[in-house]
This record gives sequence, C-alpha cells and structure tokens, in this order.
Amino acid sequence: MKKDKRLLLIFLLVLVVLIFNFFLDRTARLKDFIRYPNPKIWSLSRAPRFEDFPINETFKEKPAAVDISSNSGAREFRGALRYTAEDGPNFAGHYAVAEWGCGSTCQDGMIINIATGKVYDPFKEATARGVNYKLKSNLFITDPYSDDTPLIEEILRIPVKYYIWKDNKLLQIYQEECSPVDENKYLCK
Repeated sequence: MKKDKRLLLIFLLVLVVLIFNFFLDRTARLKDFIRYPNPKIWSLSRAPRFEDFPINETFKEKPAAVDISSNSGAREFRGALRYTAEDGPNFAGHYAVAEWGCGSTCQDGMIINIATGKVYDPFKEATARGVNYKLKSNLFITDPYSDDTPLIEEILRIPVKYYIWKDNKLLQIYQEECSPVDENKYLCK
C-alpha cells in the first residue's frame, strides 16, 4: 500500500512539473509573439537585417507601364509612380517603392511591380521617419504612425517595425521600441 502511495505521489509530482512547464512555455511563446508577431518567419532576439531575407534575381528588362487602374489611390500619385517606375526596381528584386511627403514629419508611398505595372498600397499609415529597403531583399523597415501623433516628442517614440514583402503584402515580423535621446535623436532597441 505504501508503495502505491509513493508511485501515485511521484506520478502527481511529474504531472505538476509537466503542467508547469507547459504553461511556462506558453507564456514564453506569448511574449515572443508580442515582440515577434510572426515567429515562423522571424524568431531571433535581434532585429532582422536585409541579408536575412535575400532576393537572388532582379528584374533587368524594360519596366512595364504603371497600371493606374490597379489601385484606387494610384491616380492621385500617378506622376510620382510613373517617375519611380522609369528607374526600374529598387526593392525585392522586381518592385519599386515610390515615396512622397505628406507633411513635415510624414512620408507615404506605394509599391509598383515593375514587371506587371500593378500598384500596391501596403502603407496603412504614413511614416514619421521614412522607410528603408533594398533591391536584393524583401525586408521593409518603417515606423507607421496615425494622425493622432502630432508632437515631435511622441513621434520620436514611435516603434520601428520590420516587415517582409510576401504575396504582395507587408507582413510584420519584428518591432523595436524607441525613446528620444534629445529633441532630434532617438534610440530604438
């Protein structure tokens, strides 16, 4: 009888440890998901780099005419889109990022498929400090903000967000929180 109680006690102890580890693991995964919204794509503890998401082939032919009808907002910016497309791809092998200002701390833009001329508007919000991208990578870095962020001190706190361009959409994979160092500088980590 004593042996049965010991076995039962050991079994319960092992069960408690397993349940504890399960919840501990779930909590860690939840924290990772908050910091790295797409852990299947990015789960390292450092910010992604362009070389982490390489594009091997780039479009080298004559760019297709910009298809203004492919996006409802493209007509308003058709000049900037056509001008950008003429220079060929500058992002993810065969895309061009067209950018324009929308205020003193505001930039906006659209992405053009240079091979087809189709226009995409993945920017759900304007950016405060601009965007960063490269021809041979599908990593896209920006700091989107809403119109509710008017003060420069608040703009310096806007997090930097890292996306990859996948299926003609920007998919967020990482985020860095930022804080102002002085009135013109900020530190993100």
